[in-house]
Amino acid sequence: MVTEDGCEFFTSFRTFDACSFQYVFPNAMILGDPERNFEVIVSEGITSVELFILTRQGSLIHFDKTDEIVFGEPILLWDGTISGTSIPTGTYVVVMIGKNPLYQFEKKIVGSLLVLQ
Repeated sequence: MVTEDGCEFFTSFRTFDACSFQYVFPNAMILGDPERNFEVIVSEGITSVELFILTRQGSLIHFDKTDEIVFGEPILLWDGTISGTSIPTGTYVVVMIGKNPLYQFEKKIVGSLLVLQ
């Protein structure tokens, strides 16, 4: 930037696309295998994520939320248990909502999760 007096100012900054939400979560997990637990990774710019895991009949079996997101690090880790007891094997519904209120951004992702023993 150059002022009216001819002085130049330089700065650096980073940008991200607040309208493009990228995510990774598994579509299968193996109960009792810590290398194959459920976890979520989201793109930069997302400031909060809610996770709902439901049975195919619509009963909520797991909920988690985080506002502490480190870019590129796994969040919302889940081992497939409810109060220490493993859930039955089968297919479950995953609903994840990523948000950034500063940019009035909210996106809902729906997927499935196959749970194996």
